[in-house]
Amino acid sequence: MDDARLANGRAETLAERGWGNAAIAARLEAEGIPEADAASAIAKLEPETARAARTAGAVSDPKKAWALLARRGFDEEAIEAVVETLDGETGRGLG
Repeated sequence: MDDARLANGRAETLAERGWGNAAIAARLEAEGIPEADAASAIAKLEPETARAARTAGAVSDPKKAWALLARRGFDEEAIEAVVETLDGETGRGLG
């Protein structure tokens, strides 16, 4: 299997498991996949903000959602979009 196909498959699997782009890139790098192939595979994924919203799922506390998404390797922009939605729904904010 060539590196590009491997990168695409691994990136898709990791995204489905709730990981953000930074975590996926790190995993692919650790597995020896060339950076260009990893970047191309990540670019083909569903937008990170949509994946972050799904990953945060049932977490209603904005602080807990932020921590979860940060641990999962989502970028700050995606995290802020999800937490902003939670802030509006709960009125709790980050404090």
